[in-house]
Amino acid sequence: MKLNKKQEAQLMNRSKGIAKPLVSGSYLVEIAEHYLSENNILQPFLQCERVSLGLSLRLTEMGIENRIIVADVDMEYYAGDIKDWMNFDVIEHHFIKVGSKILDATAGQFKGMPKIYFGSCPLKFNCR
Repeated sequence: MKLNKKQEAQLMNRSKGIAKPLVSGSYLVEIAEHYLSENNILQPFLQCERVSLGLSLRLTEMGIENRIIVADVDMEYYAGDIKDWMNFDVIEHHFIKVGSKILDATAGQFKGMPKIYFGSCPLKFNCR
């Protein structure tokens, strides 16, 4: 994603010569939506590790500090085909931490979650 000058100015706060990202949750969700669209990822099921890695790299290229987090999520919250995980009690789920919040571009694979989620770690995710 190429930023125009206005977007770049909105993203960066120049303080003492060091660029620090000032990024809203809605902007991060927009970046995640664009990433999913340009990579033709229509269904998030079973793709959290691949999507999180690619999106994390994109955020890093944009100067947004982040890291990938792994959480155990109880099977009862999985909204996909249960046969994918029928021998498991929990699912290992990958998402991105930006500051003190999480950005999950594959949250839609869990019951009660939006397609893309930004906010505090949901209780259903046993964040490590």
